[in-house]
Amino acid sequence: MNLIDKVVANPGKALILIVCVILIGTSAEIRMILSFFLFFGCLVAILIGLYQPSMVIRWHVTPSRWHVAGYGLVGAFIFFHATEQAVSSIDRSARASKASRYHEGNRLLLRAQGELEKQSLQTALELFADAKDAFRDADSLAKASVVESRYDSLKLYLSRLEEENRRFEEQKRLEREETPVVMSSSALYTEYHNNEVRADENYKGRLLIIWGVIEEIRSGGVLSPMSLDLRVNEHSWDEVNCYFKEERRGELIPLQKGQVILVGGTCNGLTLGDPSLSKCFVIGPYSKKLVRLCRQWANSGERPEGL
Repeated sequence: MNLIDKVVANPGKALILIVCVILIGTSAEIRMILSFFLFFGCLVAILIGLYQPSMVIRWHVTPSRWHVAGYGLVGAFIFFHATEQAVSSIDRSARASKASRYHEGNRLLLRAQGELEKQSLQTALELFADAKDAFRDADSLAKASVVESRYDSLKLYLSRLEEENRRFEEQKRLEREETPVVMSSSALYTEYHNNEVRADENYKGRLLIIWGVIEEIRSGGVLSPMSLDLRVNEHSWDEVNCYFKEERRGELIPLQKGQVILVGGTCNGLTLGDPSLSKCFVIGPYSKKLVRLCRQWANSGERPEGL
């Protein structure tokens, strides 16, 4: 009896031998090749068995222990091999993902260095954060620690820089509020009606000292504060509105319509089409000396005596 006749006569033994050879194989490549041929053989057997079952399994005889063991080992091998391939595939995918994240971290790190050279600090900070996450995903903890250290240093520097800028802007705001702009009511009105955006940028929120002719003095009421209106010119109804707090009532008592005075206050921009000032105070009747003192205050930043 030749080898082929023995295999045909004892298929269970042949299957056991094939499975043992595959399991004892020294390399994954050999197991892959042998398992491919086994799978192909099983597929052919299934196709033949659909038409001639007796050619695949001898139905007319009782299966021996070798048949049962052989078919059981084939099933176990297929399960084992499929599991091994799935685990191997997942492992390869994880390694490839980590390698990809590692390379991405290096790329982000180079971009962050470039942004630092261009002084784009906020962009560099975001890139350092992304690079740190990429190295952590790649399980490169040492490199992630180095990047995190640089990230923390840059974040601290930006925080200090932001605080310095905030203080600088606050100082500028206080200086703008404390240093007055001296001008006539007609000049202020003209500035606002020529370009409101530019006028707001130059005057809104700042201390203004303006002079003009009193057009109206109002005592105010429950919903409206005390105010006086300074005429812009004699041939129109245009005016600048100056609003006073209740504690300034005494400053308005001696004033009268048609008088030229100097008034100080915080510019609010346009209100119902006219420029307006709030927190106003009366400096005094108009005089060149008084205007000169106000301009001296504007230039030096220090309020001179006599105002």
